[in-house]
Amino acid sequence: MYKKGFTSQHNEILETDLPVQGKIPKWLNGNLFRNGPGKFEYPGQKLVHWFDGPAMINRFSFKNGKMSYQNRFVRTEIFKKSFAEQKMSAVEFGTDPRPMWKKLTPPKMSDNVNVNFLKINDDLLTITGGMSTFRIDPDNLETKEQYDFGDNMGSDLQMTGHTPHPSLDTNTGDVFNIGNNMMKNEYIFYKISKGARKREVIARVKTKQLSDIHSFSTTENYMIYIEIPWFLNKSKLIMGGSYLGALEWKPEKGTNFIFVHKKTGVVQTVHMDKAIHFGHTANAFEKDGKVIIDMPFFNRSNINDMKVDYVLEHGQTTKGYDSFSRFTIDLETEHISIEKISDRFIELETIYYKKYNEKEYQYVYGPSQLDDSQFFDRLIKIDVVNKTEKEWYEVDTFPSETIFVPKPDATSEDDGVLLTVFLDGKSKRSFMHIMDAQSFTELARIYLPQHIPFGFHGQFYQL
Repeated sequence: MYKKGFTSQHNEILETDLPVQGKIPKWLNGNLFRNGPGKFEYPGQKLVHWFDGPAMINRFSFKNGKMSYQNRFVRTEIFKKSFAEQKMSAVEFGTDPRPMWKKLTPPKMSDNVNVNFLKINDDLLTITGGMSTFRIDPDNLETKEQYDFGDNMGSDLQMTGHTPHPSLDTNTGDVFNIGNNMMKNEYIFYKISKGARKREVIARVKTKQLSDIHSFSTTENYMIYIEIPWFLNKSKLIMGGSYLGALEWKPEKGTNFIFVHKKTGVVQTVHMDKAIHFGHTANAFEKDGKVIIDMPFFNRSNINDMKVDYVLEHGQTTKGYDSFSRFTIDLETEHISIEKISDRFIELETIYYKKYNEKEYQYVYGPSQLDDSQFFDRLIKIDVVNKTEKEWYEVDTFPSETIFVPKPDATSEDDGVLLTVFLDGKSKRSFMHIMDAQSFTELARIYLPQHIPFGFHGQFYQL
């Protein structure tokens, strides 16, 4: 029943005052924007990987106990060209549509932006792991233009990509991110100061071979890039086509934790012999002179398991999943310890980000599944202090990432609601699910007239 989430949604709609089952809290006023693939094919070309689909933005607007919904594709140049010419006109993360003889030349990479959002001052941007960033109108989801950071990324920063998971310093309001220079095998650690738009380089770190760069962590003093042994073979990329096809898993290389001091740019690398693979870290902070990073991780690479045909045939596998654990790194001794918090599988995990990012915290939320489940089929709440869990489950429903929104007068870390888009496998429609984060019980659900393909990340902005 989860397979409907991997079928394209061609409709773009605006629906207001949708019927509510239960009650939306009156204090919940704002917009939840969700990003992800809206289609799994281009004209004449089936897409290979979950990451490949053209970006579709979904907006859920809450006001005075009501909800409206709108969805719209991001009109990137490649999107417009592909559908105007009725053929796929660029290479996506895992799909290269070119005939074999054309693969003797470097590929034209897509400007797709289907992963996340970044807000710079009043500008709402859609972002991905490549170079492209588009500004959209938050009121009608109209695509505006490629965003200009004012720093001439090509000649000044020389970046060929960056993570789709920028980190907000909740104390200063600065935004941090990591890019790369593919030709120089260089990671570029940079920040955008509060109120600015220009990216400022903090440090450039050389490496023998670039690792896949998707997410990273920050603490009060450090940016931390976890260099997993999932390396990019540039020759394969230039001559072979897709980014996915150029990645090589080399577990014998272990894992490197690259620390860059936010103010001084001083770099320190701590090596761990153990090879891990992960998608996202939940949180990181400093305590007793050590750096702590909490995250779920695998003992094997699972990125090829996210190919669409594989997920449709086998489901989403948890094979090789280790645990949700705490990594404690002593920068003086360079010793790394791993403490298991929970055996439960969790991904796309989130916290009360705006208050507890880079700080000690207690709760993490996210979609989960059992080993014999075919896809995310439940939500869990992990108490990282007491090492306990709560679960919410309803048969034949499939959740996405969940977003925490605090009450205006919140008195505790979990005093608020969780917003999650679910696919109802029976009705083949999606619904917005609103849950009390403290008791982990349902408050309301609002069904949409259509389904939303399984997406990735979202951001909530208060009105």
